[in-house]
Amino acid sequence: MSNSSELVYTSAPRGLRPGSRGFCTVAMSESMPAGLIGPLESLSAYHPADTQGPSPINYMHVQIKVAGRPVNVLSRIAESPPDYTGRTNKIAHHVIVAAADRAVGGPAAVLRQPGFAIETWDGEVRKIPEPKTIPQADSPPRIAQTWAEQSGDAGWAGTVASVFDSQTPGAPLYLIYRPDQNAELLALVDEAICLLPEPKRWNATFSTHTSELPPGVDCRLRCLVAGSPEALALPRSAMKLDLASGNLGTPPPGPLVDAARSGRLALPEIVRPAAVPAASTHGQTEILQPTLQTPVSDAKGPELPVSPPQPILATLPPPFQPKASPTENHAWTLLAIAVVVLLCLGGAAAMFFLQDDSDVLLAELNAAAGIENLPDVDVSTKVLPEPDVELEPEPDMEPESAEDAKINDKGGERKNADETDRQSREELAKKILAAEAFLSDDHENSITKFSNEIEDDLQVLAEQKKQLKELSLQPTEDQLATWVRADDSMEQLTRFIDTRKNDVDTLKKHRTLKDLRDQRERLASELKAWNREAKKWEHEKGKQPELVLLVSNRLKVDQTIKKVRATAERHLQQSMTSLLDRYKERSAENNQLAASIEEKLDSLHEKLAADLKRRRDSHRLAIYFDGNSRRHEDRLQIKPRCEIVLSPNNLQAIDRLSVDDSRPIPLSQSSDDVKLPGRYEGWLAVMRGDSGVILKLNPRTIPPAMRKLHPMLQQLDRFVKQQDKAFESSGSLQATFEANWAKVNSEINQFRRQFLNDEDEQKKVQRWNNAVKQMKQLFTQSPAKELDDLYIEQTGTTAEDLRSIKSNIAEVFTRFVTPDVPIGSKIESHIKNLEMLRDDYRQLKTNTGLLDFEGTLVFGNASGSRLGQSSFETIETYELFFIPELVYGPPPKE
Repeated sequence: MSNSSELVYTSAPRGLRPGSRGFCTVAMSESMPAGLIGPLESLSAYHPADTQGPSPINYMHVQIKVAGRPVNVLSRIAESPPDYTGRTNKIAHHVIVAAADRAVGGPAAVLRQPGFAIETWDGEVRKIPEPKTIPQADSPPRIAQTWAEQSGDAGWAGTVASVFDSQTPGAPLYLIYRPDQNAELLALVDEAICLLPEPKRWNATFSTHTSELPPGVDCRLRCLVAGSPEALALPRSAMKLDLASGNLGTPPPGPLVDAARSGRLALPEIVRPAAVPAASTHGQTEILQPTLQTPVSDAKGPELPVSPPQPILATLPPPFQPKASPTENHAWTLLAIAVVVLLCLGGAAAMFFLQDDSDVLLAELNAAAGIENLPDVDVSTKVLPEPDVELEPEPDMEPESAEDAKINDKGGERKNADETDRQSREELAKKILAAEAFLSDDHENSITKFSNEIEDDLQVLAEQKKQLKELSLQPTEDQLATWVRADDSMEQLTRFIDTRKNDVDTLKKHRTLKDLRDQRERLASELKAWNREAKKWEHEKGKQPELVLLVSNRLKVDQTIKKVRATAERHLQQSMTSLLDRYKERSAENNQLAASIEEKLDSLHEKLAADLKRRRDSHRLAIYFDGNSRRHEDRLQIKPRCEIVLSPNNLQAIDRLSVDDSRPIPLSQSSDDVKLPGRYEGWLAVMRGDSGVILKLNPRTIPPAMRKLHPMLQQLDRFVKQQDKAFESSGSLQATFEANWAKVNSEINQFRRQFLNDEDEQKKVQRWNNAVKQMKQLFTQSPAKELDDLYIEQTGTTAEDLRSIKSNIAEVFTRFVTPDVPIGSKIESHIKNLEMLRDDYRQLKTNTGLLDFEGTLVFGNASGSRLGQSSFETIETYELFFIPELVYGPPPKE
């Protein structure tokens, strides 16, 4: 049974843990240990790429330490639809893989399995009862075809595999890629992992779209988008592969590189050196040490760790033994003696001239051969001849006296004390020479490395400043035109401003000056401690020079002290101070620039919001419904029109307008109507107002072809016609009722007097009186305050009231007036018209979408003439689309 567990992290109004909201855990396995929830949530960082296409997906396998134990985590982190607040969102799915559930194919093979990762959240906050099932995917060794396509050489998969296979994790390898290559990254990682033995595959850690990782997370391969702030911020010393170039050249040779090209793994043979025999007549065996050489390649690949050289077992043929005569043997013997004498004399001379510099020469030769960190050998200790050993004392020899024994013991103690002092000097020399790696004048010492880091940081600050200056704050006209047409225009504007603020936050991030100064102080403390050791050495050298002379590498120690003192203080105090001053100045400039941009974004948000409102208002089509039947007894009035708000200066300069590509027509300074030409003639007219241009629309004259394109116009026509029918039926019913009102009232009163003593008849007469009064009240209209009150509530109430008194009114008219008046059918017709009017208004209210007439009004002026032809200069353009708005009350006077 699987012991793996999973967790889903996204933005939600309520999370799984009490009180959590926003970005939080929304689902996880019941078996999830509580101590892993926080570390998994910290792995959920994600930054969308600033690209045109979809944002990259981060497939990740990392190892985290929990309670001192490594834990394997598989993750998928990607962009998600906007959250409940309308802001940008992400979804992260993390899986804790138990040791027993690890597939032989490795982590990338598991992530490539369809359905393994949760890509969307269904909105249900829950705990998952069953454990996560890990598919047992396999990934056999094969030719790295994807690497060959993306980099030009399949062998680069072996280079990445060597980083995964490293026993001592060091600096990570950064893979720089183009956004369109993100979909291939998981396949690239899988092709590198399949080159490793199965037990080592789950040591391969990677991230295909790296964001911030918490400290202590093992991630050896980190992929960054080319040109992103994270990629630009990498120091020059970082190990990088620029996959975005498309051709990396030839990778450094190695067995994994060959395996990536051939698809076959070459298992190395383990050869143990055999013992060298004392004498042999058949052969001779020796162990050869290969020369340390760096592979030469014209590829611009990363500087990868090189495995230390291993002993090579070689078998030599038996020595050549010539057959010679006795005379020849004597000649060869004399020649050999002469050669030996010359070699002895030459060696003595060399020791005489080089005795003082032997240690330095040995160190230089070792460095030239590439041999480092050799064990210390005391080559200066004198070798004393052994005393003659007597097998047994002479019979007449006197035994050693007590005084002689005491003197010998003191000599031994003095010798032991001298050896202890010499060893302490050796330890002191080691400390001084060890500090050379941190303080010497070469490109690998700590001070120089720190200087290079500050230089890199200064370049990053310069690039960040450049990007901050080039950051586009103003949306394009196409974006504004799209927002004007959208229902969520203000939300889109807010998301635009938030994105720019996130860009500014990213570009203003840099190391603090305090961190750099603290690092310099640490180096200064190291130099101070080293100086104490150096002064101690010099003191001991002057106090007991004979013991210092016995220390190996004593000359190198003196040279190191001299070299470090000549360079370290200058680098640490002068050069470092200058660099930090420059860093302080540039970081302050960037912070000030970022702050000014953030202030501009806040004011820009208000300005753009006002501009969006102005544009939306200028495209708003107001349709006025006048419900006062006493003022307009024939029908309700509908006068749609739209006001185009222009700037005052432009309004005065405009004297021409055109539609699409039509010839510009004059637009007078007065309020005269101008009928637009072409397909808009007759139903669109333009006139000049006090603050802009008024575009008037006559819905009744819009061509049928245009009406079919817009359901809003069809619904408006049907609604107007239904209003006419409702008023006609209402007027007919009211005329019939008022014409017979006096006769009806007289007949009812007479009927009441005749049946004054009949209680049942009195109730019937009272019911008729109430119905007649209610009928009279229904025809006394008062204008409603709101459209919903007028066309839904009031219309519905009137229909219900008419239906309730319909039988009584019909009985009164039939009995007391005349059976020839079909009052019942008239009431029923009026009820149906009212209900249809109510339903048509509801449909019209819900159908208020955009009216796009696919045209553009161009406003300009005729500036001068040339050869009798005036030139038209465009001042403003206006697209012919409208946002309908239903308004109650009489239309404003023109």
